[in-house]
Amino acid sequence: MTCMITFECQAEAGTGEQLLEIIRQLLPNTRNKDGFIDLVLHVDQDNSDRILCVQHWTDRASYEAYVEWRKENGDLNILDKVLGGHPLAETPIIRFFNPTRTYTKDAY
Repeated sequence: MTCMITFECQAEAGTGEQLLEIIRQLLPNTRNKDGFIDLVLHVDQDNSDRILCVQHWTDRASYEAYVEWRKENGDLNILDKVLGGHPLAETPIIRFFNPTRTYTKDAY
């Protein structure tokens, strides 16, 4: 079953744009990973240091394998609050969601 993952992180004050650029540099390798479908980066309108990454993967196991690959490469160290070598203000929040139904403008 397709899995939607949200990855929310808080950069140190005033460094959100720098973190966003680091994430953008890391992402090209993501699309080549087994199970990857798509990904959208969002910046909080009220706090430009907060970034939300919404991702779709074929399943949770594929995403978890991807995260382990990122950890092995040193790109992701959640326990030390580091992403791509950039220090984070908080430990990232990762959530997993299963789809239920699609609602569009024209069809409910």
